[in-house]
Amino acid sequence: MNISAAEPALGGLRRDCMWMEMTRFFHIALMAAMVPPAARVFADPPASAPAGDVVRLGVVSVDRAERTVTIPARVVKPGYMLEFFLCRTGTKEYESILATDALPHRIHAALLLLGLAPGLPAQTAEGTFLPPRGARVAMELRWTDQAGVKHTVPASDWLADSGKASKEKSPAKPARWIFVGSDITPGGGYLADQAGGIIAVANVADAVLDVPFASTKSLRERRFVLNKKTTPPPGTKVDLILKPDKNAASADYARALLEIDPQGRLAMDGLPVAMEKLTAWAENFSTDHKYARVVIRSAAETPAGFAPRARMELKLGGIYDFEFRVAPEDPPLLPRTKQQLQTTLNVWKERFATPEDQLDDPAQSAEQILRQIERRRAEQKKLDELWSRYAEALRKMRQSNK
Repeated sequence: MNISAAEPALGGLRRDCMWMEMTRFFHIALMAAMVPPAARVFADPPASAPAGDVVRLGVVSVDRAERTVTIPARVVKPGYMLEFFLCRTGTKEYESILATDALPHRIHAALLLLGLAPGLPAQTAEGTFLPPRGARVAMELRWTDQAGVKHTVPASDWLADSGKASKEKSPAKPARWIFVGSDITPGGGYLADQAGGIIAVANVADAVLDVPFASTKSLRERRFVLNKKTTPPPGTKVDLILKPDKNAASADYARALLEIDPQGRLAMDGLPVAMEKLTAWAENFSTDHKYARVVIRSAAETPAGFAPRARMELKLGGIYDFEFRVAPEDPPLLPRTKQQLQTTLNVWKERFATPEDQLDDPAQSAEQILRQIERRRAEQKKLDELWSRYAEALRKMRQSNK
């Protein structure tokens, strides 16, 4: 094909593409600054700058030298058999041992900082139950009793067999937990942030960590209860320490989340990535993990060809296990019905319950949204112009080839 006649137009097109590639990363950074913490998920920046090898994510501490994650918590008094070991304050205390003010997505981010990837949650495939699989993490508890004596014990010491799991032999108490990573809500938030469960002792899909075996969440047959002989009284402050196994960063089972926005921009686990880099990324990910899965989540307005091309690039890199999801369209900016109004008020109530994560004044946020809309309109206009020039270049190439 003779393309000499189209070279000037294509040269300008390449320059425009390079400009768009540069500016999209700045756009994503600005967008992240305006999005609520629950929606930023893994891209949420540390609450404080790194001090040596220690990074703080809100109240969560990550020691990269010791490869540990420390979560401050307090003992609560469950009223039922256990579904969780740790929950977010104000949510699942009635069926947990510990509660924490830490946001679940920050615990997820802390494990990512240590090089771990979330694994696969429990599921049933073709009638066969598959337990959680992925990076294994040890859990330790440290606290000081009322007499001033310091204690350090494995987390399993605070568990006791309920004696209710009569249908099958109850396993030993967990020596390790699996980093499965909570799911993403249809609106783009981190599910555990909303549901409240963080570390499960029953197979719960929205937990950050789960036990590595079958453990029903049916209230009548739950496997574990609080061990009253070993657990300190309610209100006791405790540090829960997560320590990944030596080979956890290269666990056989792992998954990643690829998001595609309406403009076709890609983010892998919250970090921007170019379409052309997906094959190289997949080669590294599939080398580190024998059974790698990628969840491809595209926006409702994303052009149809982006998800299939992303899948092709990932397959070229050695990944063959995929899950496809389409995010719903964005809700209206302002509530238009009584139900939408109440939902919006409930969201603000939850945000104000955690002062460290409060957003700006609503009026200020509205101004930011308007500026965001203007930027999107300007970007869309440039994108339309770019595609018009691209189409014109193709027409000239076809005419010159006749």
